[in-house]
Amino acid sequence: MDCHAVRAPTSLRSYGTQVRRARQSAAALELSAKAADFMSRDVEKGPALGAAEDAWIGADFTEDPDELDAIGVTAVQARWSV
Repeated sequence: MDCHAVRAPTSLRSYGTQVRRARQSAAALELSAKAADFMSRDVEKGPALGAAEDAWIGADFTEDPDELDAIGVTAVQARWSV
């Protein structure tokens, strides 16, 4: 079932089936970058890590190491400019 083609459930049972399938699809999703990737770039847990993750999402989940480095540097600089 395509997660983008969710139809209105015809019964509570079919709704439960759709929810179960959506959860299974989400559990199977493997993202390329993880919090540890940014933490290895000296991004600390907290607001800076959240900012790095937001920037990574804004960069369309880039896998490019240079772009990940730039995101990490920007997050660290933002942390110290406060």
